Amino acid sequence: MCDATQDAACDGALGEPVYLQLMRNTKGHQLSLHYNDIAVFKFRNFKSVFYEDFNTTSVLQRWQFVSDNGTMIINPAERRDAGTYRVEITEETTGRGKKHTVQLTIKGLNPVVPALVSLVFLLMCVCVAGGVFYFYRRKNTHTPAAPEELHYAVVDIIHRRQEDYEPSGPTQDCVYAQVQPRQ
Repeated sequence: MCDATQDAACDGALGEPVYLQLMRNTKGHQLSLHYNDIAVFKFRNFKSVFYEDFNTTSVLQRWQFVSDNGTMIINPAERRDAGTYRVEITEETTGRGKKHTVQLTIKGLNPVVPALVSLVFLLMCVCVAGGVFYFYRRKNTHTPAAPEELHYAVVDIIHRRQEDYEPSGPTQDCVYAQVQPRQ
């Protein structure tokens, strides 16, 4: 709640409601509100009438003047709502009036907050990925309890004399392979 019954500077949060208490007692008073020197609305005889620039669906869905307590509610606040508001209050019986100015600032999220959230999310992803990798490697890396089986190959070499050997077709290359124990 911003006490805007006198000159004031008020802060609102982007996307949240802003409550501007423009006057305390509306009985027997008229109220006129201007935004950056443009007439917003006039309140008289417990009835508020919004002027042309502010008599739009987008504004009327978000702006409401509560005559019971003299409060303007802007919900949700948008960046374009920030600015200078001039309040003019006139007593109906005497015609005496008073004016005051309200400077409204609409603040968005602190830029540090989204960066911090992103950093925490990134760290969580790295931790989860590291944990998954650790358990995967631990599961797939084991030391056998029994000694490894011996695998071998028998190679018979038949010696022939050179003159007995006549290739019957194209000669084939020798293929080498490396034999490793099973894991």
